[in-house]
Amino acid sequence: MIIIIFFIVHWYVSLFFQSFFNHRYAAHGMFTMSKGWEKVFYILSWLTNGSSFLSPNTYGILHRMHHAFADKEKDPHSPKFSPNPFALMLKTRNIYSDIWHRRIPLEKRFTDGVPYWKFMDVFGESNGSRLFWVVAYTAFYIAFATAWWQFLFLPLTIVIGPFHGVVINWFAHKIGYSNFKVSDTSKNFLPVDVLMLGESYHNNHHKRPNNPNFGFRWFEMDPIYPFILLFNALGIIKLKKAGEATSVDFELSEVEVAQLKAEFANLQSARTSLQLRPETKFRQYLEAWDSFVKQDWQGDMNEYLRNLQVRKEIEEFLQTTNENLREKLKSFVEPLDQKFREKMVPWKKEMMEKLNFSMPSPHFWESNSIYQVG
Repeated sequence: MIIIIFFIVHWYVSLFFQSFFNHRYAAHGMFTMSKGWEKVFYILSWLTNGSSFLSPNTYGILHRMHHAFADKEKDPHSPKFSPNPFALMLKTRNIYSDIWHRRIPLEKRFTDGVPYWKFMDVFGESNGSRLFWVVAYTAFYIAFATAWWQFLFLPLTIVIGPFHGVVINWFAHKIGYSNFKVSDTSKNFLPVDVLMLGESYHNNHHKRPNNPNFGFRWFEMDPIYPFILLFNALGIIKLKKAGEATSVDFELSEVEVAQLKAEFANLQSARTSLQLRPETKFRQYLEAWDSFVKQDWQGDMNEYLRNLQVRKEIEEFLQTTNENLREKLKSFVEPLDQKFREKMVPWKKEMMEKLNFSMPSPHFWESNSIYQVG
């Protein structure tokens, strides 16, 4: 019984720090923290992941590459290019090692802002550290196991971090449902994710990669998000403001919400979407537009144009609202528009001809691009 309790506790605490620190902080920078707290979480990540400790720096770079090349040949762990989960785990480990040793060139967008504590990275990745944990785990199992079958959990205990990864990177691209149409095969593996602490909402995450709440629909509980809110309230971390992160905050009065609801009913796109409160749906538009304008797009051009549809829907919505409400909603949209304007370049003539794209367009988001050609 002690072994089972130990394995369950180890499963969740190691997954918590991998998701909270390595994934949401190191890879996506969903919030900020001081260098002191960063070191605290580095140490906690080593203590909880033990022999399968993953450098937050290397993990962050690897995961950014996954989002940039999702399900394409350069994706470090797409199941499209591996015959089984074990092959995927080995491939990921090899690319992780190449990044750790800097054996491959890394673009600036993958390395910028990723935390790095050289001492802890080197120590946690050392053979001595890994051997210490393997011996400690083995000794614990010998001391407390009451049946032979309990030793079957020992290999999983030793590689628990990579095992968490392969559960998501394999099954959440193979099995599940989708809330959003994205350019890859990501799916929500579990509708109520008490197994992977929100990580199985993979489709949601690929659509809104910088949102600290991985849940989307009412039943999609993200168990880590309340801890993020608590840590933010305690001053341990600082959630990013609207325009910095994909989680967009805005407030409307009851009267404005009622107006929003009435105007929202006029939109065909809204009527055919999920049955959500109007302010929630408008928030999703903002989050999608925010996520899009942050990117230096490297993907498929047609997918890029489909993403522009978000801004068209926002515009359609704004034009149907009364003047007072429109001005308030525009105050939330304009900072994101400005970010797009700061990055955009004119469409290249050959690209427009290839796509049968007519000019000039009345809207700035159609006549200019953040697509990096060539």
